[in-house]
Amino acid sequence: MNILFTSAGRRVELIKLFQEVQEVDRVIAVDIGNTAPTLYCADKGFVIPKEGSDNYLDVLLEICRKYNIHMIIPLFDLELPFLSKLKETFHKEGVVVLISSPHVIEICLDKLQTAKFFNEHQIPTPLTYTPEDFLSRDIQGFDGQFIVKPRFGSSGKGVNKCNTKEEINYFIRQDETYIIQEFIRGYEVTLDILCDFKGKCISIVPRKRLKVRGGEVERAVTIEAPNLLKITQEIVSKLNPVGPINIQCFITEQGPVFTEINPRFGGGYPLSYHAGADFPKMIVKMALGEKIAPRIGIYRRNLYMLRYDTAIYKGEDELIDQSCYL
Repeated sequence: MNILFTSAGRRVELIKLFQEVQEVDRVIAVDIGNTAPTLYCADKGFVIPKEGSDNYLDVLLEICRKYNIHMIIPLFDLELPFLSKLKETFHKEGVVVLISSPHVIEICLDKLQTAKFFNEHQIPTPLTYTPEDFLSRDIQGFDGQFIVKPRFGSSGKGVNKCNTKEEINYFIRQDETYIIQEFIRGYEVTLDILCDFKGKCISIVPRKRLKVRGGEVERAVTIEAPNLLKITQEIVSKLNPVGPINIQCFITEQGPVFTEINPRFGGGYPLSYHAGADFPKMIVKMALGEKIAPRIGIYRRNLYMLRYDTAIYKGEDELIDQSCYL
């Protein structure tokens, strides 16, 4: 089996985990720039056009045909809406795109829709307002602290803590698509989840985030959290996603408060792998038509991930040709 990762970036460890799966023959990575580390760790690497550009689809189809790709696994939020809508196009070429439906992608990427989804299904979530709603009300009960963040943001970019309406006004004047949420006190937990092609939950691993850098977890530990597993299964049953996703929440004195759903592999997934949740192997078996028995709650507790930096060194003449597929 040959697998293609799009917007592979620096997800080197994830690439290597798929390379270790016995049934995988070749892992190919693509990105929009030739300095993405994964391009040099995969079995083959290519530079491709930016998602949504005129020749984006043509280039991906060309790679799929030339290298007999069986599955595409996207890793970047901005490409998810495009690839979700193109699932049938790739299916006609014999390629499975491991991604949820456009409806699910919209709920997950639009943080206002995410909040509405949680509220509709009685899942605890922060009070959430559009700028118009917030400024038209006398909001009480926030203890004077708010979070202002992009409605369509990711990786923690553009998230600001505000103490007054004047501070909130400053940010929403810059971008009227910001949303305002109550500030939640507690520690943050990410749940790595794998669902089959019918949206059935196969595996869940909760991990407490100990340190985050640049929006991605740097240190974390798996935890015992039976209540979180139960609520997460409820969320999945209502959402009906496909493939790997991750859900984020804060653990407060009153219980968990859910904030985000990311319909793709989380950056800290390798911790869950080493805790016993072998998503790469399960995904490959899914693609081969094998039935995967649920493994809810089967993972190693109190396993720590302590990340550090490493690097790849290349001469200019060793870099992949930027014009190869542009």
